[in-house]
Amino acid sequence: MSTAPTNPTSATQPASHPAPLLRYAPPETAKARRQPIIVIICGLVSTALTLLALHFVQEHVNTDIMSFSIRFIPFGALIVGLLAALGYSIAAYVLNVRVQGWLIWTILILLGWSYFAAHYVEFAAQGPLVEKATNKQLGFWRYYHLTTIHMTREKNSSRYGPRDPNPTIEEVGDTGYLYRGLGIAGFILGGIGVPLVQRKIPYCPLCQRYMKTKTLLKLPATAKLASFKLGKHKLDTPEHKAAFEHAMNVLQHATTALRTGDIAGLRTDISAHQARVPGKVPVFGVMRLVYCQQCFQGTYTTELVNNGNYQTGLAQQLAKGDLDPSIVQPVVDGSLPLPPPISAETSSMTA
Repeated sequence: MSTAPTNPTSATQPASHPAPLLRYAPPETAKARRQPIIVIICGLVSTALTLLALHFVQEHVNTDIMSFSIRFIPFGALIVGLLAALGYSIAAYVLNVRVQGWLIWTILILLGWSYFAAHYVEFAAQGPLVEKATNKQLGFWRYYHLTTIHMTREKNSSRYGPRDPNPTIEEVGDTGYLYRGLGIAGFILGGIGVPLVQRKIPYCPLCQRYMKTKTLLKLPATAKLASFKLGKHKLDTPEHKAAFEHAMNVLQHATTALRTGDIAGLRTDISAHQARVPGKVPVFGVMRLVYCQQCFQGTYTTELVNNGNYQTGLAQQLAKGDLDPSIVQPVVDGSLPLPPPISAETSSMTA
C-alpha cells in the first residue's frame, strides 16, 4: 500500500430510494420572532458582566489586562472578548437561532460600542476631572488620549531572561495607540471567534434548529506504528495492508446497511467492529450521521481520517448521502422497531 493508493471508492452514489423532501416549515410565532432579540440581550448582559469583572480585577492588580500582549499578540483582549461574547453564542445555541451574517455584524458593532462604553463609565466614575496644564475640565476623548499616551511598561523587559528586581518604568507615548489598537482588535476578534465557529454547525432550515452529529462506527484503518513518529508515512507493510482491507470491508458493509435501512445489520457491524483508535494508529475509518432531532432528516458520511498530526495519502471521503427519516429514527433511538430494508445497489468501496 503506498501513500497515494488507488481511489478506494467510486463517486458518491445516490440511494435507489432517495430521501423525500419535506414540504413543511414550522409556522413563525411571536416567540420565534423575539428569540434574536433575546440573543442580543443575553450577549449585552455577558459583555457588561465581563467588563465589570475586568474593571474590578484591574483596580486590584493595577494593570491593563486589555493591553497585555506577547509579541504583539493581544492575549488579554482576546480572552476578555471571548468571555464577553459568550452570551450571544450560548443563547443562540439554546434558542436554536442560526448564526448568520447579520448577527455577526451586530456582535461586532456592539462589542466595539461596549469597549468605548466601558472606558466612558470608568471616566465618568472618577467624577469631573481637570487637566493641570490648562486648568480645564477634561472631556472623554481628551481623557482617553492622555491615558493612552501615559501608559507605562518595563524598559527593556524580556520574558525570556531573569526578571529585573528593580525594573525601570517608562511611558510608551504615542506607541500607546498601538497597544490600544491591538486591544480593540483582540477584543472584537475574540468576541466573534465562537459565533464564526458556530456558523459551521449543521442547521435544519425546515425545523429551524441545530442538528446533532452521531458517530456510528469508528475503527483503525492501519496497524499501529512501533513508536510515535509524526509526519509522512509509507504504510505499505503487510500488517498495514491487512488492517486497511479489513476496515474498508467493514465500512463498505456498514454503509450499505445504513443506506438500505438494514438497521439490524448495521448494529451487528457496530457491535462487532467498533474499536478504540490508539494514538499510534496513523489512519482510522469513521461513519458519522448528522440528523435533525425533530424531523429526523439526516446525512451520513463515511471517510478515512488521518489520526492527529499524522500525514498520509489515505485520508479521503468514501461515501456521503441523504437518508430517509424512517431510517434515521431507529438508528438514533434503539428502542424503535426496525424498518424493512430498502432494495439498493451495493456501492463499491474496495480498492
